[in-house]
Amino acid sequence: MNTKKFAELCGVEKRTLFHYDEIGLLKPASIKENGYREYAPNQLYDMDMIKIFQACGYSLAEIKDMFATKGNARIDFIQDGKERIEAQIHTLTEMKRYLESKQDFLNKYFQLPIGTYEISDLSLSYNEKKLEKLIGHYFTFLIDGTYSVLLFRDHRDIYTCQLSPEGAHKKEGRAITFFMKVPSSGAKLYELVSKQLETFGFNGESHYYIENTPHFLLANDDFALLKVIVFEKR
Repeated sequence: MNTKKFAELCGVEKRTLFHYDEIGLLKPASIKENGYREYAPNQLYDMDMIKIFQACGYSLAEIKDMFATKGNARIDFIQDGKERIEAQIHTLTEMKRYLESKQDFLNKYFQLPIGTYEISDLSLSYNEKKLEKLIGHYFTFLIDGTYSVLLFRDHRDIYTCQLSPEGAHKKEGRAITFFMKVPSSGAKLYELVSKQLETFGFNGESHYYIENTPHFLLANDDFALLKVIVFEKR
């Protein structure tokens, strides 16, 4: 088949095939007297492998080297490619989970707008990891995804909490949940949350579980949107 037909079947531009020919990665099966390139049907499978290995992160030079190998060496390339794809699947799954968590965050915010709250029985499992130090803008350590911040009265004691069913610690009891907007910088976070909690008249513990949402989802960059959970003091 000619270059145009082969390029259409492969889903690439003709100039891509010209480039592959120039670098010796995928040469046409034959060249006619008039200079036209002809490709064989079995070369479609070679193009499949090129595209797959490119998606795995290999350079064209590395793929060319792979084509030049024989036997077990090619098997090693395939195994490595599979492992790279599995890593990408994991990364994409995490990205999807992240977007779903932020979508869920905003859906709950619209159900529980600023100035309102919900009191219910909660069960929270988590692993704690203490941060080295409090850095400039608090929102830079509000870890995204399935993570929250465990905020204590003493600003030097701030923990990230990975929320999970298999958490090392479990918290149960009545808790208040509410959303609040706070300045994006220079905010004394604990004081702002405490003040908001006082307006609801809830006798809560001295540490708070906080989640945030990225600024790009908000209409105003001057504030951050937080979800706060505080368990009732026993």
